[in-house]
Formats: sequence, structure tokens, C-alpha cells
Amino acid sequence: MRTETDVDASTGVAARELPVLKFRGIITRSGAAALVDSLRVRLGLPREIYESAVQPAIEAYAEFVQLLPEATSTTHSDSGGLFRRALERTSLALDYRRGKILPPDAVPEAIGEQSHRWTYAVFIAALLHDVAAPIARLRVTMCDRCGGVALWDPHAGSLSELGAMRYRVECIDGAASQARIFVELPHLLFMRFVPLFIQEWLAADATLARELSALLSGVPAARQSAIGALVLRAHGVTAGRTAKAEHSTTATAIIAEPQDLKREAHGQKATDAQRPMPTHVNAEDVMARAPDAAHHFMHWLQGGIADRSIPINEANAWVHVVAEGMLLVSPRVFREYLKGLVAEGNSGPRSSSSHDTEAVKAIQRELLRSGWHLRGKQGINMLTYQVTSRGRGVSRIHGVVIRHPERFANPLPPANSGLVLMPVTGDAE
Repeated sequence: MRTETDVDASTGVAARELPVLKFRGIITRSGAAALVDSLRVRLGLPREIYESAVQPAIEAYAEFVQLLPEATSTTHSDSGGLFRRALERTSLALDYRRGKILPPDAVPEAIGEQSHRWTYAVFIAALLHDVAAPIARLRVTMCDRCGGVALWDPHAGSLSELGAMRYRVECIDGAASQARIFVELPHLLFMRFVPLFIQEWLAADATLARELSALLSGVPAARQSAIGALVLRAHGVTAGRTAKAEHSTTATAIIAEPQDLKREAHGQKATDAQRPMPTHVNAEDVMARAPDAAHHFMHWLQGGIADRSIPINEANAWVHVVAEGMLLVSPRVFREYLKGLVAEGNSGPRSSSSHDTEAVKAIQRELLRSGWHLRGKQGINMLTYQVTSRGRGVSRIHGVVIRHPERFANPLPPANSGLVLMPVTGDAE
């Protein structure tokens, strides 16, 4: 957690010389630990790929940008702001990727086989895409062990690689012309940060490699590609949130204080009528605020649907498309998810049925916290469906219904006409 400000937000100049740090030091000073941890869950990649390909790229990026601020943002103008902004954008791009079938227009078999490859491409593109413009707005003066001073050239390497021990930061004018100098920087960093075997793995998909290279090289047409659209969407939303937060901060400083003087003068407490009305809930914000465990569960579900390892609308299936959304039969679907975690080595062995039951309840609670599901009357979370055959009811199943399931899996089969939602009787929970 940050306890000090290293960059003056009003001038963009470092309040003092900043130390060149290794990854762990940057994480501590920037307060980015939670953001880094959440990426592992959002990516949903096998552990060996994460540790050999994702973690090194994150560490290399952190040590490249160090504690540089995001010069155009009040929200991210403190030390480590550029690093945190990149992680936020990357997390959001990965959220959007979950609702997108990649590669586009591919047969189901190809989608299952290449899912991890495209997920990694979205990750690295979002991380590196917007690094040039913020750096173009900064002048970084580095100081070596012997006291020598020089301007940092990002093309030449990181501050650490160039022997710097400390550095100072200041904003500069003429950022637009300066930005052209760094247009190739994202692609250059990709070649430096991504292990060679991962570069070859990505290159095996010609469409992916072409989209990724064009986007990182600043080709305008790449903004319309599948990867580019996800990254630019995330960039736009994070920029919008920053602007909104800055406007909100300013407004609070101007009008909130007089109203609180007003309340003290009249000896009144704020009533519901005096409180501001809640703003419209944006679906993108809901997706981003959902618990990490819920994201991981839906990523598992999305992958199983794509590679057809999870049956839908079949007899005894635990996932059905219904008129109201996507029905996840409980507790079966959560048990299957936990089996997968154990098989992947992400969870310890379950020693008892009671432990299994508690684990099932825990992941179900996390999914319900996401707010993605449909609630019945009286706030009921678990809905009941009548299973019909030849017009007659034969059994019932219960579960959680995910609204707008196309956010997570698309295309989906038609709704199962053999399932009919039953009215809530008060004890369906």
C-alpha cells in the first residue's frame, strides 16, 4: 500500500530522485499487488504457461516503466500510475475476451485448441499497446552509480539495463510530435519481453500473428481487428473512468463542502431525499467488479462449452439454455468445476463430503455475488424448472440462471423447450 507520493501531480515532476527498483519493490511502492494477482485468475491459463510466459512479461514491463506516472491522468499521476493503468486496462480487456469467441469464425474444434493462444495475445496486446504515448509526455533523467547523468532513451533498454540507479521525471511539451518517435516501442517491447518459444507459439496462428503485429506496430486498420477491438474498448473504458473520477473529485471539492456547512447550520442529518440518486449501472462495470472466483468459474464454463466437454441441453446435462438465460444446475455444475481445479492442481484434495459441500457453497456464493444471475420473486437466487416430456412434467431441476449468456458463450444452441420455469412458492431456495 502506498504511503507517500513521489510525483507532484500539479507539475508532473518527481518530488525527489526515485530509485530504480526490481519487480517486488515496484509492486510494493505502486500498490499493484492485487491487480497482478487478479490477472492470473482472469487469464485462466495453465500454471506452466503463466509462470513461463505471463509472469516474466509482467515483471519485465514493471521494471521498464518503474514508478513512472500517467502524466495526463490525475488519478494515475502518482508513483507507479503508468504500471497500474496498464494492469487495469489489461484486466478489462481480458474480461471482454471472455465474452468473445476467438479465433473468429472458427469451427468449435479450433476454438478449443487455440483458446489459450488468443487469450495470451489479448493479454500482451493490452499490456503493451498504450505504452508509447505516456512515455512520450515524460522526460526521464537517469543517474548512474558514479553520479553520471543522462536522458533515458526507452529504445536503448530499461533504466536498470542502462546502469541507472536513480532517476527524475518531468512532463514535457510537444508530446504529439514526440509520440511519433515511440510508435514502434510496443512491438519492440514485445520482442524483448515475450519468450521466444511463446513468440513461435503465437506465430503458428497466422491470423493471430498478423493482427497482433499490426496492432503493436501502430497500424490504424488493426484497431478494427478482433484483438484490436477488445484492447481499444478496454482503453476507452479505463480512460472514461479516469475522466469521470477526476470530474467527480473536482465537483466534490466545489459543492460538497457548502452543503455540509448547510447541514451543520440547520442541525440536520442527510435524508434519503437529499442523497444523490444512484447512477445507471453500466454492464461493463458490473463485469469488472465481479469477484475473481466468479470470473474464473465462467472462464472454465466458457472453455468447456467451446470444446464441447460440457454438454448443453442434453439428458442429465448440468447446463441448459432456457428462455430466461443459461441455467446452471446446482450443485452439480459447481462440483464439476471443483473436480477440474483438483485435476489441474489448483486445489488440494478434498478429505470429506462436508468439505466438498462447503467448497460448492463457496463458489456458488461467489457467482451470486457477481450479479450476473436472474433473481426470482422475493429475491430468490435458485430457480426451479419443470422437465417435461410429451407435454407432461416428469421431474424438476434447480439452479442459477445467468442473464444474457451471450456475454460468456456465443453462439449458443436454442432454448431447451423441455424446461419450463416454475413459479416461486416461497421455499424454492
